[in-house]
Amino acid sequence: MRTSSFAQISVSSLALLAAVGACTGDTSATATEPVATAGSDAGGNVSPSPSTTPKADAGTPPVSNDAGAPPPPAWSPKDLGSLAVWLRGDLGVHTGAAGMVTNWDDQSGLGNDANAVMGAGPVATKGALSPLTFDGAQMMTIKDAASIRWGSDFTVIVVASSAQAAKTYGALYGKTAVAAPYAGPALFTDYPGGATPFTGSVGGQLDIGNFVVSAETALDDQSPRMFAMRRSGAMIGLRVNGGAPRSS
Repeated sequence: MRTSSFAQISVSSLALLAAVGACTGDTSATATEPVATAGSDAGGNVSPSPSTTPKADAGTPPVSNDAGAPPPPAWSPKDLGSLAVWLRGDLGVHTGAAGMVTNWDDQSGLGNDANAVMGAGPVATKGALSPLTFDGAQMMTIKDAASIRWGSDFTVIVVASSAQAAKTYGALYGKTAVAAPYAGPALFTDYPGGATPFTGSVGGQLDIGNFVVSAETALDDQSPRMFAMRRSGAMIGLRVNGGAPRSS
């Protein structure tokens, strides 16, 4: 399993989940916590619930919170129970010479850490979303493990940006065979297939004949976005920033 690039790509977060929907409106996700749980809107984004605090009438004292009650525990993607990999740009990033990343610790608790190939890792950047920048020739891989050998349904969510490069696609994630038809899940920027190849769209595929391409184009403008690919049975779903899903 790998995250790599051929065009320049900056990746802030990557999450892999087994048998959890992220493309059908039954999950939630944010840019800083790029994984999901039940109860979101149709775009896959968390929607605050309407206030349920009752209005006080003349005979009812106003409702107030107990000042001494501890705050609820912070939600974590690990609460899902189906998280297989969680890579965060602001946590668990180990660097060597010139700030190049050597290892990227998995935050799922399963030890599915990413490692630079031949020492040529991306460059870590501090600031908004803390992205790791791949220059087009760099790659990080995750060693195969039972926890990432899902047989059918899965969800891949990546927060990333891509720099424009004419007719040059970028690999956000892939776990594919090395020979055609390259069976296995993969997620690409500036997707080279479909009706409008190399127009800055994003594409997800199970092989070169089974893919889905985003309706949005010109996504290679270096703006960070959240890309979600989900397989459910025979369907592949794809969302960009929680927008309307595209399905194969």
